[in-house]
Parts: sequence; C-alpha cells; structure tokens
Amino acid sequence: MIDKRSNGTRRSRITDDNVRDWVESEAFESRNAASMSILESKLNETSAVKDYPAHGNVEEVRPDGVFRGMSVQLNGMVTRKVMNRKARLLTAAIKKYEVQFVGIGEVGVNWKKANRKRLLSLLPELTGEARAMTANNTTENVAVHQQGGVATLALGEILNYYKKGSKDFRHLGRWTSFILQSVQGHRTRIVQAYGVRANRSNILGSVYQQHVRYIQQHLNENVSPRQLFESDLLWQLSVWRALGDRIILIMDINCHVLTGKLSRALTVEGIDLKEITKDHIGSLCLNTHSSGSEQIDGVWATPDITVTAVKWLPYSESPGDHRSCVFNFTTLSAIGTSERRIVLPACRRLVFSNPAAVDAYIAEMDRQFSIHRIHDRLDDIQKLSNGEFPMSDHCQELMDKLDAQVIEIQLHCESKCRHIYRPDSPYSPDISLWDKRGKMFKRMIDILDGTVRNPGVIRKQARKLGIAAPKMWTYDECVHGVQLCKAWKKKLSKYAPCLRIEHLQQRLLEAEATEDKERAKAIRTMMIREESSSMWSSLSYTFNDNGGRSNAVTRVERIENGVTVEYTEQTEVERVVREMTQNRFTLADSSPLCSGLLGEQLGYLANTEVAEQILTGNYMAPEEASNATVLVLEEISRIAEVMKAGKVSLSVSPEEFTQYWKKMKERTSSSYSKAHFGHYKVAAMYKQYAQFFATKLSIISQSGTPPSRWGIGMTVLLEKIAGLALVNKLRAILLFEADSNMFNRLIFGDPGSTI
Repeated sequence: MIDKRSNGTRRSRITDDNVRDWVESEAFESRNAASMSILESKLNETSAVKDYPAHGNVEEVRPDGVFRGMSVQLNGMVTRKVMNRKARLLTAAIKKYEVQFVGIGEVGVNWKKANRKRLLSLLPELTGEARAMTANNTTENVAVHQQGGVATLALGEILNYYKKGSKDFRHLGRWTSFILQSVQGHRTRIVQAYGVRANRSNILGSVYQQHVRYIQQHLNENVSPRQLFESDLLWQLSVWRALGDRIILIMDINCHVLTGKLSRALTVEGIDLKEITKDHIGSLCLNTHSSGSEQIDGVWATPDITVTAVKWLPYSESPGDHRSCVFNFTTLSAIGTSERRIVLPACRRLVFSNPAAVDAYIAEMDRQFSIHRIHDRLDDIQKLSNGEFPMSDHCQELMDKLDAQVIEIQLHCESKCRHIYRPDSPYSPDISLWDKRGKMFKRMIDILDGTVRNPGVIRKQARKLGIAAPKMWTYDECVHGVQLCKAWKKKLSKYAPCLRIEHLQQRLLEAEATEDKERAKAIRTMMIREESSSMWSSLSYTFNDNGGRSNAVTRVERIENGVTVEYTEQTEVERVVREMTQNRFTLADSSPLCSGLLGEQLGYLANTEVAEQILTGNYMAPEEASNATVLVLEEISRIAEVMKAGKVSLSVSPEEFTQYWKKMKERTSSSYSKAHFGHYKVAAMYKQYAQFFATKLSIISQSGTPPSRWGIGMTVLLEKIAGLALVNKLRAILLFEADSNMFNRLIFGDPGSTI
C-alpha cells in the first residue's frame, strides 16, 4: 500500500498475497458500532455503581516470606476506551499492592482476531519482567470481541519459580494455570477459571451459547454447559491433586461460594479446596458483582497452603464490574522455602562507553550547575574556609549542603541521560524503517482522532519515511498500515542478527573509506562486544542452571555451643553480622601499640596531649615499646614537621583527578549514595568538572573535615564457598563512597601524589 501511493518511486518489497497471509485487515470498532456502544454503556454503568468499602485488610507494602496474588474480572477489554480505563486501574492496583501474580477472568478477547496478540501489550505501563498465559475459545473464530476467556499474569521475583502450566483441554478457554516450584517435588499450581452460568442465555455470542455449539458439534451427550464445566473442572483438579500439586483456585463461580453445588463439590476428599474469605476476615463479602447480592467470586486453596491475609477492594479500585481480591500466602507453603522480599537494583543509565548518554548527562549537568550556582558556591566556601584547620561549623554546614545537592544533581542527570529500551530485535536499517513507519501510522491515527496540535510536522515526517500523500489516508488504511509494519518486523526478526552484522560491516567500510579512524575503532569495539555477548549468552544458557533462582543470601548461620544455628529474620541477621564484623574490624585493638600504655594515652581519636607531643617530637616512648613502634613515632614526628614547613601541598589538581579516574574500572561497586564510579569517570573528561571536584577534595584535605556522606558505608558479605552461609566463613567488605575511595587512595596509596 505504501508503494502504491508512492507512484512507483520505491520498488515494492511485498505482494497483496503476503499482506493477506500476515495481516488481519478488520476494523472491528467501525464495523460493530452497536455492540461497542453497548460495551461502553456497561462500562459507564459500572463506573456509576454504588461503591462499597474494602472488606478485609492487606498492607500495601508486601512483607517478607509471602507471595501476593490478585483476582480480577475484566468483563471485556476490546475497545480503546474500555481497554485504557481497565488497563490503567489494573496497573495501578498491581503497583499499589506490590502484586506478584494476577488471575484475570472474562478477558473478552479473541486473540486470533485481535490486533495485539499478547496480553502484556495491553498493559504498557507495567515495568519489569512479566509472563502471561491466556486461554479463550479457539473452537470458534468469529470476531475480536469474544465473551469469556481467562488469563494469568506473573510479575517480578515470582518468575524465579515460574513454570508454564496447562489450559482447558477442550480449548474453550474455561481455565488456565501456571506452576510455582523451587524444591523438587514441592510445587503449587495457580489456576484461574471462569464458571459458566447455569441459567440459559439466548445471546449468540454468550459463553453459554459458545459451549452449546461445542457440545452439539463434538459431543453426543445430553449435557448442559454448566454440567460440562463442573465435571471437567472437578476431574482436572483431582488429577492435579493426585500428582501432588498444591492448588490455589481463582474463579468467578457464578453461584454462592459456600452453598453452591460446585462450591460444595470442591471440598470433597481428593480435591480439598476451601474458600479463604470467611476464615481470614470472619465474614463473606457482601456482593462481588456490581448488580449482585452475594459473593460469587472467590479464592480457594488446599489445606497445605497457608493464607495470611485477604482483602476485597472497592469497585473504585477494581478494573471490571466485579470486586477484585488481594491475598497473601506464605512462600514456605507454596515452594517449600521461606523467601525474603528482594528488591532488584536498577541498571545504570550512565555508561561511560555510551557517548550519547555521556553527552546528555553533561548537558543536564551544565544546566543544573548553572541554575543552582554550584561553582560560585564552592568558590565562596573556599574563601570562607581559607585553608583553616579545622573548618568552622558554618563552613561545614555549607559544605554538607553543597555536597548533598551535587549528589542529587548527579543522580538526576543520570536518570535523564538515556531511556532503557528492550527492543524486539537488534537495530538494523530495515527493521528500524518498519518500526518508524508503524509509529508514524499511529501518529496519523492520532491526527484523525483530533489529538495532534501540529499535524503538518507529522505528515512531513511520514513523507520522509516513504508514506506518500499522508493527508489522504483513511482511518482503516492507517490501522492496516500499522498491522503491515508489524508483519514486516515479525518477518525480519528471523534475520535480525544477520542484518545487524551486515549493517555494522557496512558502517565500518564507510568509516575506513573516509579514513575516520576514531569511528572505525568505535564500530570494531561494538562488533566485538556484541559478538562476545551473544557467545556468552548462548554458553550461559547451555551450561548454567536456568531455574531462575535468585543468588541473594537472606540467611546466615553461626556455630553456637557446637550446634549450627540459622538466622533468617532481618534484625537477627544484622545483629549476628554486626557482632562478627565488629570483632573482625577491631582486631588491631589487640596489638601491643593499642593495648599498652601508649594506646591508653593516645585515646580513640588521638586528640590528647600525648598525641600533640608525638607530633612535635617531644614524646618519650615507654620502655615496653618495641623498636618498630619507636621508629613509627619518629616518622610521624618527621612528617608533621615537613607539613608545618609548608613543603607538602594539601591540594588535588585537576590533572590528578583526571589521571586517577581514567585508570578506574567503571563497574567497581561503591557508594551507598548511588553516585558510582561512572559519575566521576565522566566528570574527569571535562575540564570544568575535573576542576570542580578537585577543588572540593582540596578543601576537604586542607580542612580535615570530610562530608557527612563519607561516614556511611555499606557492608557486603560474599560467600567464599558457594552455599556455605556460616557467618565466620563469609568475606565481609565495606564499600566507601567513590570520591572517598579516591581521597584515601591519593593519601595512602599513591606515592607520586602531591598530598
């Protein structure tokens, strides 16, 4: 279609047959305006329904040792208006309650007909890794909107234990499941089901009529859809229980959750499922459907699952016309181990090897330093302090404020320096072209919707991408264009690695032809890095354990009276580690120098009269002092004399700052404040920032007063032997601030320094 409008100026790369094979050219909303208006009217009715307060209590912050799930009934998610509202509410609830998995009923989407083939594509605001499983009636393929259907969504750290489950064996989309498994033989199956109504429905698209047609076509039995659902689900649950699975069942049962026929059948021996609401809240929820009078939605669990909290949300926080439920259950009962809540660190946006990120970082740094007059304020502090020792309280306060603001600016600039993308395929011109065209078609749809202020700019960009006469495109043609671009991207994704290599090789030839050595070197580095990354990814996938288990250690052990005692609670772990590290880091107190008379005279901070005598050379060492101790005291006196004579410069030059950070490895861990090595490596490249940080360090060295930030470190425990958590066998390291590391290195580690 693009080539047809360009009047043959660009040779067509696809045919109409290809388009028919790859793309579904149905504009559902325009063809089914009546049914869409019914859906939207139902949405408005749900929004206007009387709200009820929450029933039960679940803390917003998820505690350690529990998994958190949520049940949701969407009641359709096809039109853009309906989809946007429900996706927004669902995402908000997931983020608010830190939900790790969601069971979704009545999705209402025929995924064979839908423009978006994945549930996750309907929830673009969800961040982090996620897995989704959907099930709908695949025995029919009539339209995009298809009543019924279920889905499960797993998020975050629960994916460490996630395994795919099974779906409805009749392909009617009545249930789907996934498995949580850690210890071999100990696993829990999460099941999301939708119970077919018992009362007859004459609407052809209803779930009831879908199942009636299936029974007529595939079964020679006189059975109702409800009876078929009950017998199939009970049989499937009994099979899973016979295999040893623990089960959590989330379901809109469409009858009373305690007295209904199916509800009672779930409690029989061999299935042993019990609804969790009454036991944990004390009473059932008044009504879980907007027009109902009793609880027809529920969460059932087998006796070996320990549920700790349940909360039914109000309608205002629920995406569909049913109330959503949030519940906790222990990780010990689900996967056999007590797991702690692990917050994964965000990746570093500022990477020294990424020139674009560095440029954006420095540009924002220039702007922020100018706004807050950072250079002028440092000059003022330098004049006020005037190299005095120690620094006055007023100067110290100003220095701490400036230091805190500089750290804030550094972290802010890093957050703005680049966006983290996870593209479907590596970059190449061909894939990029179709990706840009797809986005441009979406912008053209926005023009037709009247949400664009300056359509002329977008049309100009569209013409540059080969989309001729963009003003003449209709809504259906733009939708078809989006689908066409997706189809081409999907086709080219098979050859994406080869296209990427071809692109880099072509760029390398161009750089060498123009004798651009710097660019050629950068391209070669990129090719080597990508090739190495691809190779090691394949090797890691082949040889490593891909169970996804986190390597973070959340327990320690200690031998007490010959017995190994395990500590898992945070306060206990911190206490045991503190006792161990305190003993380890104070071993110097047992040395002759610290334990004798001299140590007592010096004091902990060495600010006594004896310390002053040592500096002036007037101290007489006690008789028990060793020869080595006497030599050390004499050297201290000599250094103090040299410093007083002004022969030692207590300043850091910009050249020293630059030279130091050029040698440092960017990936070195440091800084509780998150101002990592990368910030200073980048700053060292630019003269004005090298001068700024060098001056800041010089003021610190001359005044002997470091920022209060330097007084906070982070202790990290590393396993010397994999799997051995004995606290005395763990390697303890203390991470300092990055600039504190440099300061200590220049003073104590670099003989060539002027300090």
